[in-house]
Amino acid sequence: MNIRDYIGFIALFSQILLYLLVYLRIRGERFSRTFLFQFFMVELIRIMTLGAASNALVILELFFIGKNHFKETEKDKQLFYALYTFNYCFIFTNFIDLFIEEFVSSSLFSEFYTTFWFLSILFSYLIHEFLFHKLKLDTSYLKDEDEFVTEKIIRPLNKTLISSVVVLVGMQFFEIFFHREAVSHYTKSLIFAYIFLIISVLILLNNKLIAYKEEIMRREKEAQYERLNLYTRQVEQMYQTVRGFKHDYKNMLISLEESIRTGNIDEVRFLFHEILIRANVALSEGENIDDLSYLENPALKSLLYHKLMEATRDGVEVVIEIKQEIRDVKMDLLDFVRLLSVLLDNAIEAAKMASRPRLTLAIVQDKGRHIVYVSNSKAEGLVPIHRIYQKDYSTKGSNRGTGLFNVQEIVERFNHVMLETEQTEDTFTQIVYIGG
Repeated sequence: MNIRDYIGFIALFSQILLYLLVYLRIRGERFSRTFLFQFFMVELIRIMTLGAASNALVILELFFIGKNHFKETEKDKQLFYALYTFNYCFIFTNFIDLFIEEFVSSSLFSEFYTTFWFLSILFSYLIHEFLFHKLKLDTSYLKDEDEFVTEKIIRPLNKTLISSVVVLVGMQFFEIFFHREAVSHYTKSLIFAYIFLIISVLILLNNKLIAYKEEIMRREKEAQYERLNLYTRQVEQMYQTVRGFKHDYKNMLISLEESIRTGNIDEVRFLFHEILIRANVALSEGENIDDLSYLENPALKSLLYHKLMEATRDGVEVVIEIKQEIRDVKMDLLDFVRLLSVLLDNAIEAAKMASRPRLTLAIVQDKGRHIVYVSNSKAEGLVPIHRIYQKDYSTKGSNRGTGLFNVQEIVERFNHVMLETEQTEDTFTQIVYIGG
């Protein structure tokens, strides 16, 4: 092999790597060597058997390999990832290649074509990273199984990208059919125009994701308002209970005094067992609620109250330890609420399966750092901690296993947030450290 062959192989590998990196970027996934190997082998077979004219088959390759590798259940999303990857890579590499050709002599361009093609691939990747960084795109929200994501974001973009692919493939076959040695003026114009299409798709995607985040906030505020109403009614009920007990307390003391003075021990016993014990039970029903008053944020207060009542109704013994003012949590409120909600939902569900259902929640603020402690009883036996944060893994059956995967993704967004998991035969504990 001479130097040109090596450069040609490097350019080929770089093109395959570009598809992979763009695909993983739009999915919000990490680099996967397994995925690279599978895609590389399929690409080699395609190029060797069908040639460069079959580029559009990359869409099918990414669709099926990605679906198998990432266990994607929604075809619309998997199609979007594949369509976007092909459109971006095809348009930008050809655009930069044509741009270089405009400023380089034909002989030089022909002699060093593979080198220029490699540069086109490299610049395409750098531009893609620049656009994502500039727009601050967070495509992890596309993974949410939400009707808004599918109907308002994925499907409209798919229609645009499918139309783009049809035109691009038609253009390519038109050039091949007429055996043009050089790319036509019309094709160049189309490629230049499609640059703006791809950038517009990214801007539209970013705007739609912002709208989706606002939609999540709106839903959360509605849920928060409802939970806050429930919390307020419960506090009012507790106040009325205390007020009623306070009113009856004086009469009970008078009755006890009279029974003691007359030596009526049976009456004393009756008053103690039938009145004082019942009153104590009524008051103790809301004792966990008191600690919620230390939470400054109404969203957290209402969420915890909702989860506490849910667990109590399901027969779970709940212990809450919040003994100091909790404020200024150094984490996005929506992410913190989502994280805490998943941890509590999992803890309640696991606790219900234990012989003695029990849930403990503690929140501590210490020197600018917040520590959230969630512990629950569980059925005896150990769970594989190294696997519980993997997507689609669950000990609760099929079509589950996204909660803790989402928690892990939320934690990884913040450099100052850490999650620890501990367990014994009959308890499971998760500790979140925020700040510090």
